[in-house]
Amino acid sequence: MIDLSKPVSINWELNNICNLMCPQCTRNTVKDGVLQWTEKSLNNRDTSLEDFKTAFNNIDRVSHVAFYGTVSENVLSKDFFEINEFIINNETSVTTSTNGSIRPAKWWRELGKLYNSSKSSKLRKMVFCLDGLREELSLYRINASYDKIIENARAFIDAGGNAEWRMTVFKHNQHQIEEAEELARKYGFKHFCLQYSRRNDIEETFTYKDKSYELLPQDIWKEWEQIKKERNAYTEVGNINCRAQINNYTLVDFTSRVWPCCWLQNADWIVGDQKFYDDYFYDKSNNLLEKSLEEIMNNPFWDILQMSWDEKSSCLKACSSTCSFNENKIAAGFRVNVFDYE
Repeated sequence: MIDLSKPVSINWELNNICNLMCPQCTRNTVKDGVLQWTEKSLNNRDTSLEDFKTAFNNIDRVSHVAFYGTVSENVLSKDFFEINEFIINNETSVTTSTNGSIRPAKWWRELGKLYNSSKSSKLRKMVFCLDGLREELSLYRINASYDKIIENARAFIDAGGNAEWRMTVFKHNQHQIEEAEELARKYGFKHFCLQYSRRNDIEETFTYKDKSYELLPQDIWKEWEQIKKERNAYTEVGNINCRAQINNYTLVDFTSRVWPCCWLQNADWIVGDQKFYDDYFYDKSNNLLEKSLEEIMNNPFWDILQMSWDEKSSCLKACSSTCSFNENKIAAGFRVNVFDYE
């Protein structure tokens, strides 16, 4: 699946903790008109520094660690700062995506110094997910504080940290794009990026803590919404270009288990579809606290997964809809870099 003779890039999920209630997040669902968690067992797992070191050393060679956060806000991990120190001391690049609405500004200032340190020449970047300005931000990033994020981002930047402003575009914030770009330049962000949501639309009005919300898709690029609908319905196989395989990348979850990508990690909604996935899903030993990455990759799951891409009867829906549907068209427009000073 991946080439262990080369350094490996890891998407690392440190915890299952988050302070927000973003309605399109896989953590959450709208049921009977109310936004709520998809399951009760959330906000209860975290990776310690010692466990991270063990797992990291069991990979052998790591080229890049990405704390993107599929079900987590990684910055909330108790040992997040110390884990980053360990990564940087090991001459490994690191990228973190965050809502930024947590921890005091002085903590972010120290993290900015660390990301700007001369300990390593490897890339270090912080992506602040700022989906709009002022009140509009919290229409999707529910529970987030715009003022708090700006305070933290500026503390990080002023200390020398490399920061990106990433804005997911919805109907309610699309009128703020130009102003957001101006503020990003003013505050010293090195990157400003727009992205269009690839997740299923929420077509109904919903409530959270007795407040009513409506999340409408953007309409400045209407073609994208049609592409998204076609992609979500796509089930054909035979032309899958697995991005994890192409980029020599894999995912480590908050229990140190190894998965091909964020689409397949702990995906209980896939269980029952294919036996090879079920067997791997229930085998809790495939984690980096007990085994090396090489030992885990010897599990038959990885070879069967690749073979499954050629047959519709065996291919997982997450693979066909994510990595086979007109990928060039998706990649061309999903994320747009407006400015980049590096």
